[in-house]
Parts: sequence; structure tokens; C-alpha cells
Amino acid sequence: AFVLGRVVDVTPETATVQAVFAPGGELEVSTEATAFLLSGRGGGNARAQVPREAELHVDDVVHAPSLGGRPVGVIGKIVSSPSNAYSDVFIVFPMNVQAIRFVYVISDL
Repeated sequence: AFVLGRVVDVTPETATVQAVFAPGGELEVSTEATAFLLSGRGGGNARAQVPREAELHVDDVVHAPSLGGRPVGVIGKIVSSPSNAYSDVFIVFPMNVQAIRFVYVISDL
């Protein structure tokens, strides 16, 4: 199970959830070998710039320590160039967020 968002406001009748990959949002994440900061792009997509020598691979699961270490996405693509010290890492939510009909709400992350 992957974390899709955080409840940011609750009323007696509704709850507002902010998506983990909301545009402009930032989140500290890590794989088993590397920690980095990602920037949300919306629609279940995020991007990060990491040092080119970082140990990252496509399909690595990305976890968020601030969300109880739970997974938030997977690395979908890594773009690097020998002339650049950093690689662009593209993180995706592993399913179409538009197709999700039900979610679990977990307290105390």
C-alpha cells in the first residue's frame, strides 16, 4: 500500500486531503541507499535532482520518513548526462490516481 496524501483539514462532514505529489509540494524521501528531496508535479508524478553517482534504479520504491517510512511511489525514469553533476529522477505513483475509488485512512503517521 502506498501513501496517496495527507488529511490537512477535517470538519464534521468532510475531510480535505493534500496529495503527496501535489504541484509545488516538497517531500523528503529515500530508497534503501539514497535520501533526497522530491518536488510534486501533480497527477501522481514528482521529480528530483540527485547527484549523478547516487545509487538509484528504475522501479526502486521511494519511502517518506515523515509518513511513517511508508512508500509513496516508485522511480519511473532516471535521466543523466556526463556533462551534468546531477541526474533528473522521475517518481510516479504506481497506479492511475484518477482510477482510485477507495482509500484507507490511517491515523498517527
